[in-house]
Amino acid sequence: MKDIIKMLMDLGPSVYQQVFEQPFLDASATFYRGESQRLIECCCNCGEYLKKTEKCLNEEIDRVVCYLDAKSEVKVTNVVEKEMIESQMNCLVHMENSGLVDMVIEDKYDDLAWIYNFFRRLPNGLSVIRDAMTSHIRETGKQLVIDPEQVKDPVEFVQRLLEEKINMIKSSILRLTTIRRFKTL
Repeated sequence: MKDIIKMLMDLGPSVYQQVFEQPFLDASATFYRGESQRLIECCCNCGEYLKKTEKCLNEEIDRVVCYLDAKSEVKVTNVVEKEMIESQMNCLVHMENSGLVDMVIEDKYDDLAWIYNFFRRLPNGLSVIRDAMTSHIRETGKQLVIDPEQVKDPVEFVQRLLEEKINMIKSSILRLTTIRRFKTL
């Protein structure tokens, strides 16, 4: 296979791109579109999906190294990321019992690092995370405000709001520290 790819490259980069690379990328997109749907349906949780996606990315990079022109690596990884992550962003963030908010509530720092690492590569990825967290924080605050037991004692109510804010800040700092440490591995 490597010899055939080399032969196509010797004929010129445009020959390689037209004859092999573009059809390969199209077939890869179709495959990973189906694979992402299959994994969404069968995976128990978001973290598991992200780990399987990382495995797919690593396998594709290995294939590029073994068989394809090195310039194809970025294009192949973009296809995998687009089909496996970008097209499933909202589904992953809101995945029942394991989406972003569940990761935050259950202190699943490793899964948060995975989702952050993938989403930061995408144009709207961090916006999706920000929007989900903003919604969660507003909903938590709203629940505190409309709870009749909380508003009976104004001092206790303000104290509870401040405790929630402090907990969110502490938790965010710990999460960001974990994510940064994960990025350097």
